[in-house]
Amino acid sequence: MPAAGEDFAAGIVVSLATVDVDSSLSMAHGWTPAVQRVGAFGEVLVLMDWIAWRSTDLAGGPVDEIFASLWARFPGLSMRRLWFSNPNDDDNVWRILREDTGLDVQVDTCPDGAPPFLLESDYSQRHVNSADEAVEILVEWFDTMTGTPWHM
Repeated sequence: MPAAGEDFAAGIVVSLATVDVDSSLSMAHGWTPAVQRVGAFGEVLVLMDWIAWRSTDLAGGPVDEIFASLWARFPGLSMRRLWFSNPNDDDNVWRILREDTGLDVQVDTCPDGAPPFLLESDYSQRHVNSADEAVEILVEWFDTMTGTPWHM
């Protein structure tokens, strides 16, 4: 992530300045405001949040197999998916928490839950190309690692 004022590709500049938004909207939904300045078009307010992801929710790709395997093995997992108000932003990011151990992992995918997958915890980061490999690694992490609980 570039620092304030640094350019992304295609001339997008991130502004980390404090933003005044409708506080009732932001506070009621827990959304985090982010401001992006896009060329000469001015600033665009983008809201983001982590939304609950249930065992019945589907991304439509192999990531669904990963989540089904994890829920079968660890029924108490809590999952959230990154959500942005701008449909052009990448929302193929999930956070998974095993509450009894406090382990928090993040799974990043290509669009529609397709591989490759980026698996991250506080202790490790792995790139994998198959759902089976991702399940193997995540089960090992959830069986052996602990972490600091985060609030959903």
